[in-house]
Amino acid sequence: MRGRRGLGLALFVLLGGAWLISWSAFSWVKWGDPLYAVHLNKTLIQEQSADSLRPLPYRLSLPVGVLLLSLSPLPFLGALYAIAACRKQALARQFIFLSTAFGVVQYIEFWRGAAISNARYTLTLFVLATILSGMGISEFCRTPRLTSASRLKKWVFATLALTQVAVLGGSESRIPYNEKLASVSARLRYPHYLNDAARSLKSRLKPTDAIIVDSYNWEDNIFVHALGLPLNPDHRVLAGRAADSQKLEDFIRVHHPRFLVYSDKGMLRPYLDLPQQCTQDERVRDMRLDCFYSNATYRVYWIQYSGGPSVSATFTPPSQISYAATPTTIASSPRPAAQPTGRLGESPAHGHFHGGKRYAVGINGGTTGN
Repeated sequence: MRGRRGLGLALFVLLGGAWLISWSAFSWVKWGDPLYAVHLNKTLIQEQSADSLRPLPYRLSLPVGVLLLSLSPLPFLGALYAIAACRKQALARQFIFLSTAFGVVQYIEFWRGAAISNARYTLTLFVLATILSGMGISEFCRTPRLTSASRLKKWVFATLALTQVAVLGGSESRIPYNEKLASVSARLRYPHYLNDAARSLKSRLKPTDAIIVDSYNWEDNIFVHALGLPLNPDHRVLAGRAADSQKLEDFIRVHHPRFLVYSDKGMLRPYLDLPQQCTQDERVRDMRLDCFYSNATYRVYWIQYSGGPSVSATFTPPSQISYAATPTTIASSPRPAAQPTGRLGESPAHGHFHGGKRYAVGINGGTTGN
């Protein structure tokens, strides 16, 4: 009997971990590190998205808040009750161990800064907690102290419904933390700051217009989708994360973009440094940039060309830019309008660099190295 159980456990580990074992062996052979993907993810986060690593108390408390709002208070308490009350049941104990182990590993990654503590990264933990919640509520309904199990179930349902209505209403409003509520809301929507900027541009955008979209928080694809453009917009869009000075020069010369979506925290800043104000008649050599919309994150410019849509500016090549290992906050001071203030390639570049090249994924797919 014991031999059969041991064989069953070995078979479960082999089949359940087949992909993990295969990928680890492949990583070991190709890169000399069986956990290459895990280590690479930590490197990319700390070099490309260091701003996403919030203070440690925030990182550790966010998953708890997400579970509390997603499950609602009573089911959340039911999950905690299951851990305490169902541990003596063999099958329940195994599931509790699995769920707890996953949560501990994920929290260690949040603590190390190897994973970003976002709501979407708690989906697996949420599924496990949902099952634990059902186990805990069912177990509590069987206790002798409870006089009416049906009344408890009604309270659970009412709490769940009211919590989701409150989250949905808050996420659709403009109250503080509405974007946080939107991350756990039942309705998927664009962030307000992104949607407002996209709406200001969408009414002006013609089917043949080319645009440059900065990459803030890796949202350039989302911004393009909010404009109603297809996933492959036929080279009409240059994403900031796929751009360097040469690509900017070539795109402007060939496609003559009419609009620029710019962010002070985006990836275009090293090559195109613009004032932080929404200014008119901003000159970058042969280009005139007129800002017609701005919010705390994005500014949208209308581009006009003097002497025809051509570029006489020489964009600083990447080889002449001093790259920083981590993103650097770049200050920009106001400058008088109607002056050639656009500076190209003067600040440390954002992004991860491997082997002296910068790799980024463009709107049209594929990976580019500079």
